[in-house]
Amino acid sequence: MGPARTGPAFHVDPYLTPAWNAVVWGRKRWYYEAPRPIKWYKKYYERLSSAQRPLEVMHGTGAYTSSSEVMFLPAGWWHQVINTEDTLAVTQNYVNRHCLKMKDKSFNKTFQRQILDKHPELWDIVKGRN
Repeated sequence: MGPARTGPAFHVDPYLTPAWNAVVWGRKRWYYEAPRPIKWYKKYYERLSSAQRPLEVMHGTGAYTSSSEVMFLPAGWWHQVINTEDTLAVTQNYVNRHCLKMKDKSFNKTFQRQILDKHPELWDIVKGRN
């Protein structure tokens, strides 16, 4: 839940996971960028003032979601979301087979232990043997 004109900074979700976001009420403005080499964003984006980095200046794609609409964000996509009015939304990231094959370095030992304990059938994928 958040008031109008709030939202996270430009980011990619943890473990490069896909996610969905369902708006219960309110409205969100999305900006998203497909995965590709974007070193400029990592190196310079945070140095810009908010006036220098409006969503419209970026080269990605944008969309709005309103009450009862769901946005799906594929794995590894950079994005920023702004509530254009007071908004309540529900979101969930998840790990699928594709994420496991990506072997992102942020998959730490705790996560690997959880996979081994709870889903041993996926262990070969995590270790790159499938």
